Amino acid sequence: MIRDLAQAEGIAKVTAKACIIGGGIAGLLLASRLVEHGVAVVVLESGGEHPTEANHPLNAVKQIGEPYRGAIAGRCRGFGGNSAIWGGQLVPLDPATMAARPHVDLKKWPLGPRDIQSYLSQIERLFGVDGGAYDATFFAARGDRDPLPLADSDIELKASKVANFKKRNLASVLREVFLHNSSIEVWLNATVTEFEVESETGRLRYAFATNREGKRLQVRADCFVVACGAIESTRLLLALDLASNSHAFAGCSALGRYFHDHLSLQMAELIPKDRRRLNRAFAPHFVRNTMRSTRLELSHRAQTEDNVASAYGHVAMETEDSSSFNVLRDFLRNRQKTATVDFQLLLALSRQVPYLTLLAYWRFIYGQLYYPSDAPLRLHVVIEQLPHFENQITLTDERDLLGACVPAINWRPRETEQRTLASYMKRVDGFWRRNSLDRLACLSWIAGQHDLEETIQLPRTMGDIFHPAGTTRMGLNARDAVVDCNMRTFAVANLWVASTSVFPTLGSANPTLTLMMLTLRLGDHLTQIMSVR
Repeated sequence: MIRDLAQAEGIAKVTAKACIIGGGIAGLLLASRLVEHGVAVVVLESGGEHPTEANHPLNAVKQIGEPYRGAIAGRCRGFGGNSAIWGGQLVPLDPATMAARPHVDLKKWPLGPRDIQSYLSQIERLFGVDGGAYDATFFAARGDRDPLPLADSDIELKASKVANFKKRNLASVLREVFLHNSSIEVWLNATVTEFEVESETGRLRYAFATNREGKRLQVRADCFVVACGAIESTRLLLALDLASNSHAFAGCSALGRYFHDHLSLQMAELIPKDRRRLNRAFAPHFVRNTMRSTRLELSHRAQTEDNVASAYGHVAMETEDSSSFNVLRDFLRNRQKTATVDFQLLLALSRQVPYLTLLAYWRFIYGQLYYPSDAPLRLHVVIEQLPHFENQITLTDERDLLGACVPAINWRPRETEQRTLASYMKRVDGFWRRNSLDRLACLSWIAGQHDLEETIQLPRTMGDIFHPAGTTRMGLNARDAVVDCNMRTFAVANLWVASTSVFPTLGSANPTLTLMMLTLRLGDHLTQIMSVR
């Protein structure tokens, strides 16, 4: 059942076994998992039926350090949340990321790959992607005529999986579950603004939500899960701590701290020598309905030798807004957001017959995406930002339109990211020459070839890519972490966090797949807890 708080009369009151705060990727996936096991669930979503992108007034933040773009452009409120704009990249977290990395002073995660591995195939089935490998064995199995080198000491090949546009929005994929299952009650336009904690036990008793018209909703539950994105989830826990006069998380040094993301920039332009072979080497492959994107990742040996974090690069084309490729992409993105056909976009697409014909030819003959012959190609690089204690989210005295404290973000790249960028730039240059890829294209370094032998400064064009993490980090004790290996808060016994904010580190993988695997594991964990009770 899907309801809107705007239609409620008086103060609405509901009770459930579990209350999930947030109707985005983690919230909807967790709710569907719980009702699958017969657990009654209430989902509180701040937005309406259709997600609203940038500039939502409730997304306001105060920027203290470097501008963090993801605070505005990377957040959607509404049924489905960020899955309405999600790029669909599925990449599992590398086991080395979850292990200790003493060369950059990182401890291991409190759980390992085996704890979540069983959920990988379930996520792949949900999004309809193929079950093949993510590493170099994918390329070996294809036996391409112009393969990339399968083994190199500095650079490792990876192949991400990209979900089809129409399968990315969980509000569409799981809609029937939420419309027709009597065990789920979804409240839209219901923004959680406060909690009530039992003084005797320290457990959460109620969550209170409101809307712009001042209508109120009171939810009582046995278990509460905050699953409303990294920034908002952190803000809610900080607000809970503030309301308790800092008693709830007393002694915890981690709440709001260690804020980090991935950093991205265009590192080099590819000057083609053999456009066809270049397309065959680097353009995304298709395996049935799954697109596989090629990644050049900095090897673990190289990371250890250079005392740096993870990084990867991928070849991407730059296109004008009016290009045939962008017209096609806009059409598919609209289908992702609304699951409907925009006839104006369909009309514009119908005018791109020559390009669509080439696109179909390359997919049928070579099983690949076709790069338009006039599209510039760039090497985009993504580096892991390490979790620095000084990077943090705090609360200000300023209030938003619902009376909640506006968060402040103090974020900036630091010296380790500079070293990681320099390491990747030098190592990929050697990889390119060593494996004769300069016969396909020359790398024209945007920073300049001479910088390969000098200290590389982080360019102003480098920015975050909306993968916030770390501010409710997972760990072994209440002093150094906010949640345990089951994502339960140390401070409040019946409060969990399902968000990338629990990630101690990011590695080089897009975080969404790992978040979904952790969320399914949480669903099974909560089911066991409630069945015991």
